[in-house]
Amino acid sequence: MSGASEAAEKLHAAMRDQYGAALQAGRDLATTYKQASEKLDVVEAMAATASIVLALEHLQAQAERAAKDLRLCLNGTMQDIGCHNVSNGDITVSLARKAAFVTVDDEQRIPRHFFKAVEPQLDKKAVKQALQGGVEVPGASLATPNDMTLRIAIRAKE
Repeated sequence: MSGASEAAEKLHAAMRDQYGAALQAGRDLATTYKQASEKLDVVEAMAATASIVLALEHLQAQAERAAKDLRLCLNGTMQDIGCHNVSNGDITVSLARKAAFVTVDDEQRIPRHFFKAVEPQLDKKAVKQALQGGVEVPGASLATPNDMTLRIAIRAKE
């Protein structure tokens, strides 16, 4: 098998693996939706809707993980075979060098004119703790938003 054939097989294997994982997450979502759509009681319907939210978030996470893994595989394969640019007319994929960056070996030896003065920053955590502790802080007050946030917790299966 030639190098190009091996590279193509490596990419196909990676695609199969990532597609399978994302597809399973999609099947889980479909199953959750089917079960949820059968709930008539409002409490059960809300719990079922929360299950769909979690299944969608899982699918999103799986898709992002699959895209990241395939991107790494494609990058590695292109580097391995020395292909820095490929295009089929609709999509172009290319490798580019990362930008140069500074490493500091000994900060003490760097001339002072390369340092910048840091402006004081408000420590909101400290202000909040003081206000919660009953200390009056001029120019600050505690605000409690009126909107609610949705939390979804799953009980561990035994």
